[in-house]
Amino acid sequence: MGAEGDEEDSNEGFRLLCETSGVGFWHIDTRGRTVYLNAAMSSMLELDSPADIGDATFHEFFTARSLEPMRVEHDKRLSGYASTYEVELLGRRGTIRNVVLSGVPVWRAGELIGRIGTFTDITDRKAAELALRESEHRMRSLFGASVDAIGVAHAGTHLMVNPAYVRMFGVRDERELLGSPIFELIAPSERSRVLDFAKHRSEGKHLTQRYLTRGLRRNGEEFALEVHASSYEERGEVYSVVILRDITERLRLEEQLRESQKMDALGRLAGGVAHDFNNLLMVMMGCADLIAADVHVGADAIANAELIRSTADRAASLTRQLLALSRRQVIDPKVIDLDAVVIETSIMLRRLIGPRIDLVVESEPGLGRVRVDPNQIQQVVMNLCVNARDALPDGGRITVATRNAHLDEAFVRTLGDVAPGPFVHLLVTDNGVGMDLETKRRLFEPFFTTKPLGEGTGLGLSTVYGIVKQSGGHVSVASAKGEGSEFSVYLPIVEAPLAESRRETEAPSAGTSATILLVEDEHQVRQLLEKFLTRAGYHVLAAPGAQQALELFAQHAPTIDLVVTDILMPGLTGVELARALDKQRSGLPVLFMSGYAHDDGADIEARPGSAFLPKPFTMPQLTAQLRALLGAKAIAPTPRRP
Repeated sequence: MGAEGDEEDSNEGFRLLCETSGVGFWHIDTRGRTVYLNAAMSSMLELDSPADIGDATFHEFFTARSLEPMRVEHDKRLSGYASTYEVELLGRRGTIRNVVLSGVPVWRAGELIGRIGTFTDITDRKAAELALRESEHRMRSLFGASVDAIGVAHAGTHLMVNPAYVRMFGVRDERELLGSPIFELIAPSERSRVLDFAKHRSEGKHLTQRYLTRGLRRNGEEFALEVHASSYEERGEVYSVVILRDITERLRLEEQLRESQKMDALGRLAGGVAHDFNNLLMVMMGCADLIAADVHVGADAIANAELIRSTADRAASLTRQLLALSRRQVIDPKVIDLDAVVIETSIMLRRLIGPRIDLVVESEPGLGRVRVDPNQIQQVVMNLCVNARDALPDGGRITVATRNAHLDEAFVRTLGDVAPGPFVHLLVTDNGVGMDLETKRRLFEPFFTTKPLGEGTGLGLSTVYGIVKQSGGHVSVASAKGEGSEFSVYLPIVEAPLAESRRETEAPSAGTSATILLVEDEHQVRQLLEKFLTRAGYHVLAAPGAQQALELFAQHAPTIDLVVTDILMPGLTGVELARALDKQRSGLPVLFMSGYAHDDGADIEARPGSAFLPKPFTMPQLTAQLRALLGAKAIAPTPRRP
């Protein structure tokens, strides 16, 4: 073929290479007009075919910010420098693509006749690189901002840790940890167990593990640690990723919740027992009063009745303690100055705790007011001081102090049962024997006591717990063996005037010929009250429940002067019964009875002509309430039907 044929073959081969290449080839003249365009370049320019470029110039297909660097690079090439650089290619339909341009000038007989350039599309690669950078940025941001400690380890040593990891273990910066053994941060007693977990994970038996252990800070402090660990393999090497969480606070709150649930369960049990027991005591005490009031019995019978009565009184006191534990004790809250109660109680306490113990009372000027039952708070102070006295077998000091305190959100989170705000802080401290952790943990449990068998009921501190909770407050203790104890009671401050002290006066009698509708579901209690009221001269209509009471009322409505009803009954409650009666005759006086506090207290207080009498009660207490209600309504003796 000769040289000419070889050249033709070479040109044909080059053309085929250009046409089938994925790289764009573009040959232009000195005016920027296209001399040759391959298919790949045509596609980048968003042309239907290479011929579709027409008279369009080279510079029309680049973004404005690419033109200046292209000019600079072209001048370099004319000076003999080869260059490759990145530009933005603008397609016919407006698509911008990132391309790498490599170009050379074309000379003929020493004259520049054009340029040839190759264009490599790197748009997808650029997008992938950008996505990778963004992903890495997000991961580093998450890694750095995570509240959980995150670390990467290889062969048991730290390769990477985040700031939370540094803070968790109490080191200055990550350089103290990188390259150090990871097991140095595990409590010695736990290292063999954690090593077994790591061994199983490296062998592929568990790709992801979660377990609890104990961490070790640089200062030697141990803490509860939750570990999420996983492994991955890279180039034949196994790496571990651990996410660590300090769960000390979580475990404390869980323990607090369990204790609260336990106390609530015991309280509900105690409340149920106390409710039934109060009804039994009501009968025992009432029958003892009836025997003692009978003029036909002898002195021995009266003495026995009084013994029954005094024993029942002690049982009633025990029942009140159970109700305090269950937060169902009947209370009479008033706005008071806590200092006044403490000072009044301290007079009795000095006699109670004995001469070998020094009682110190401290108060803060301007103490806030609290809304509590004064008698109950007096019981709280006495119980805490008696408990402190028992911790001072050889004498010592008890300090009762009051002060204002503002509990912020961070502090109340550690308490778990009160809201932030102003409180009065009552402290009772002693320098006695203190207590160990187990005793402190069970301190407020009902019937728990450290005293010898037969001494004490174990209800003193559980009563304190129930009273404080029922008053909307919080009680806690700080103590250590041999270092004394400090009990803290927090009661919310109220912005209200102090309750006025009122002298009790007997209400005027409305006569004893009034008719009373008695509603009580307990048969024995109903019998006893019917005897009480009949002996007092009242005419009694007795019903075992609300439905029967409504039927009796329908028959005797004009003659009924007052209703005495238990609150908790099957079917309608006493409060619901009163509402039903109000629809038939408004303003009817109602005396409510119950053996424990209930959720209808606000309704009773709001209803005109209502009063509440806690069980067990005495005959004089009952008749006094009746006289007050009947006198308040100025009810005259009602003529009886013939």
